[in-house]
Amino acid sequence: MQSEEIFRALLSIEKMIQGPTFDEWRKEFVDRNVQHFSFEDENKLIYTDIHKEYEEGVEKLIEQSLPPGTEMEQLMMALPEYLESSEAHREETARTVKLLLEIGDFKDFREMMLYAKRQKEEESEGGAEENITNSLSGGGSVFEVGGLIDMCGLLAETGAKEEGWVTVYTNKWMRIDKKVPPAPAPAPAPAPAPAPAPAGPGPPVDEKLKRHKNEIFLRGVMTLDLSYKECLDMFLFFGDRRREWDTNFRGYELPMGGDAIDDDEVVLISKLDFGTLMHMVGIPRSLQVKYIRRWDFPRKGSVSTAMVPWDVENNSFDEKSKVLSLKTNTIMPHPELPDKSIITTLEINRLGGMPKWALNLLMTATAPQLVKGLEQRYIAKIRKSGKTLDMTPEGRAKRAKGAETW
Repeated sequence: MQSEEIFRALLSIEKMIQGPTFDEWRKEFVDRNVQHFSFEDENKLIYTDIHKEYEEGVEKLIEQSLPPGTEMEQLMMALPEYLESSEAHREETARTVKLLLEIGDFKDFREMMLYAKRQKEEESEGGAEENITNSLSGGGSVFEVGGLIDMCGLLAETGAKEEGWVTVYTNKWMRIDKKVPPAPAPAPAPAPAPAPAPAGPGPPVDEKLKRHKNEIFLRGVMTLDLSYKECLDMFLFFGDRRREWDTNFRGYELPMGGDAIDDDEVVLISKLDFGTLMHMVGIPRSLQVKYIRRWDFPRKGSVSTAMVPWDVENNSFDEKSKVLSLKTNTIMPHPELPDKSIITTLEINRLGGMPKWALNLLMTATAPQLVKGLEQRYIAKIRKSGKTLDMTPEGRAKRAKGAETW
């Protein structure tokens, strides 16, 4: 087959994937089989049978969608050579190519089914959420976001000294802690009125910020092999060059205007790619967030940021977001090593309902690999070619309005 013939066949498959027939088939398949999957760390024999049925079902739909005269066997024989060519990266068929590559991957399929199961379980709990206090909605949202940035800054300053945290994962460069709810206090014995407490910030993490019973606080402390300016560039830059180190990033939009580089408070629609199977079961291809930066906090020469799910229509916190709750970061130069930086993260995530094995897998594999991957790609593609941009306020002052580099 010629490249154009393969391209036309892929376009036909793409049209089918985006159409109602495929979506209805997928939903029916997931609903019919999701009860067979469990969060136990084992692969049951029935999983293989269900995966085989899934493969056969997708292949049948693909075959029915091909242009007249194109055979499925013929397409699959020609596809490997096509994927090695530059034609495989054409945006119009990128999702189809991904689906064809992922359809036979059992691990991706199992993750898709488990994610769908988790979504169904959360939907069934919907009625119970009505009585949970949401202190981040309405007019108080900006104040609460500022409060969360304060918390992250205080955690960055106090390090491991603040009580109530349990370490769930640690290695040479990363530590992840989970906030443990305080035990109920015993009934106090009669006593004289206590003396006033000394002045101070008090406990930095407020449990009232939770908006769902399954939400938990996670704190990460990372030492990265990047200078402070390199860290700022890797984490804070939004633009096409971000794709060089962030393989999930596919671009961004500014629905409320502004400048993603210059403005320290801006609403972003960040376009993402986590794989076709995960997107098919509900992981969005974009996140709509308000991004906030506070310079010289908690100390001079550092920065704290917040990423908040945002409802553009109402210009307020998006309390319906199921993917992101709140995430803050504090970036500081390493106090002793100028070629390193320390990152403190504070997240409110809906992970509390996950089984312990799944949470442990996320903490010990997914998070470290994601961060290390970003760091290694940044070093290889940006540092070694001398393309680091100065994202500090002083550095950005040298930038021409709208410029990607300066």
